[in-house]
Amino acid sequence: MRILSWLIGLAVLGAVVFVILGVTPMGRAPFQAMFAVGPIEKIDFTKMASLRGPAQWLACPGYDMCVELDDRTPIYDNDVNSIKRTWDRMLGELFPQLELVQADDATHQYTYLERRRLFQMPDLLTVQIFPNGETRASVAVFSRSVYPVGDFGSNSSRVVRMMDYLDEHLSLYKR
Repeated sequence: MRILSWLIGLAVLGAVVFVILGVTPMGRAPFQAMFAVGPIEKIDFTKMASLRGPAQWLACPGYDMCVELDDRTPIYDNDVNSIKRTWDRMLGELFPQLELVQADDATHQYTYLERRRLFQMPDLLTVQIFPNGETRASVAVFSRSVYPVGDFGSNSSRVVRMMDYLDEHLSLYKR
């Protein structure tokens, strides 16, 4: 009986230490090493499909671009550079924790890393700005967890907040 009490006590202590490390700065480096991101590949949005999984969210201009998507993005009456400036301003205001990890200025595709507070689980967010003529453009956004164990809706809410910001600060193209 005494050994069982000791084992239960050790298990509880181990669980407490694990949780404390998971939510405090002390555990940041060990958990970042444990949950590494791995290689980051460019996204081909024309071949992207989302299954509305619990750990991903895909927003595209339409089904002609993405095979299957979770949300549609509008066409803005703004050029690519204007959208990129607004995007960068939005990141500074709403998402300063996002870290740029891959940039391709030729295709206007940018990938960002965000680590969740709990256990430093990594999420990746890729955005690409697509020109639509000289004065119009649209964006495609794919937010996903590297370890798809559920994200409690953080990927979908992140993309929705981003699109709301862009819709508020850019001119929508009226067809």
